[in-house]
Amino acid sequence: RGDGLTIAGFQDLSNAGTVTNFIITQRKHTAAVYADAKVEFKNWLFLGVTARNEWSTSLPVQNNTFFYPSVNVGIVFTEALGLTDNEILSFGKIRANYAVVGKDAPIYSVLTTSARTVGADGWTVGYSFPFNGTSGFSRSNTLGNPKLSPEKTTGWEIGTDLRFFGGRLNLDVSYFNDSRDGQIFPVSTAPATGYQFQLLNAGLMENSGIEVVLNATAIKTQDFALDFTLNFSRIRNKVVRLAPGVQSVFLAGFGNPQSAAVAGYPLGQFFGGVWQRDASGNIVIDDQRTISGAANPNYGYPIADPVNKAIADPNPDWLGGFRTTVSYQGLTISALLDVRQGGFLWNGTRGALINYGMAKETENRGATKVFKGVKGHLDDNGNLVSNGQVNDVIAALDENWYRGNGGGFGNVAEDFVDDGSWVRLREATVSYNLPAAWFEGSVLSRVSVSVTGRNLWLSTKYNGVDPETSLNGASGT
Repeated sequence: RGDGLTIAGFQDLSNAGTVTNFIITQRKHTAAVYADAKVEFKNWLFLGVTARNEWSTSLPVQNNTFFYPSVNVGIVFTEALGLTDNEILSFGKIRANYAVVGKDAPIYSVLTTSARTVGADGWTVGYSFPFNGTSGFSRSNTLGNPKLSPEKTTGWEIGTDLRFFGGRLNLDVSYFNDSRDGQIFPVSTAPATGYQFQLLNAGLMENSGIEVVLNATAIKTQDFALDFTLNFSRIRNKVVRLAPGVQSVFLAGFGNPQSAAVAGYPLGQFFGGVWQRDASGNIVIDDQRTISGAANPNYGYPIADPVNKAIADPNPDWLGGFRTTVSYQGLTISALLDVRQGGFLWNGTRGALINYGMAKETENRGATKVFKGVKGHLDDNGNLVSNGQVNDVIAALDENWYRGNGGGFGNVAEDFVDDGSWVRLREATVSYNLPAAWFEGSVLSRVSVSVTGRNLWLSTKYNGVDPETSLNGASGT
């Protein structure tokens, strides 16, 4: 890494005043034995069984081996019932499988390691040792766990594969259910221990869903073909339980909001600051002019609930895709349309822009507003006091509001969690096969020229950055 660039814009290590090199080496050993058996009966009944046992040095010695089997069966009922010559249903298969899958722990999970000391501010790469010629190492903030055991996923799936009209129309449908027990999470621990987290087998999570794929050749002649593929998936997820004494497992975020694993909610559910509401769901507007004889700065503004609560589920309601391909002689045009319906995102970009007064919606600063809600306040014990009267207090949309709870760095996060639904043209390709006669007598038998574009069009109500991106970059979540 190069720091202290002499010439602005010249991104080269030779231009850096200080160059720091990093080397990271991680090692673990794994071994496994595997067995696979398959049985076929009259080309319509298929049975498969597998068994695998693994060893991994990322687990404690007493728990470093785990065994997992699977069994699958398929029945081609069109073959069994003598329907292979059927002009409508040309192929039909029913399949089912059951499997257990084991997984070892992240590397060095059983140890409390030390690493090069790094200080970060959340905005830049921060600083790291060596610093001013001095090396520095610190203990990891995650306490190793010598009692970890392997994660285990147990699941089953049923499905069918149907082909009609000699393969011109194909339908593949499957339903699955799986449970993942003993999931390894870094769980918050008491700071008095000197650590922030400890790795625990802290979770049991269940997933279920349906997946559908439809392929069709709508038109097919000697020179022209029109094909399309439609896929749809709907998956439901739930954290069933966490380790004893663990209420929540932090997954990502800055604390408000945060993505967490909490029993009874989907994995990754957003939790954070919300507005105080009455029993009917109305936002409560502070009606106290004074507090302890002094002017109340929050008079006329919504009240922040003192307790962080569940805000929204980031997981989509469903995903879909549609690909169409048109071919005429040597020319082929293909396009893929992707759809994500539902699933919320934290719009941190909008929150930061509002806080700094750079968002368009802050152009009204200095204006006044009567916030929608009912009048009320919290008493000294934190209990809501409200008679349900509609708010009529005029409040100023000033800098204090936008840099407080009205902005992205305030105590309330729910206003900055938005629907992340979208429709996008994921890919479009135009290709052309050059005439074979052009290359007769040469070493080339076929030449194709293609032009491909990705993410060419996006339609979404989300007004932040592309809803597929995150603060962690392309590899983050």
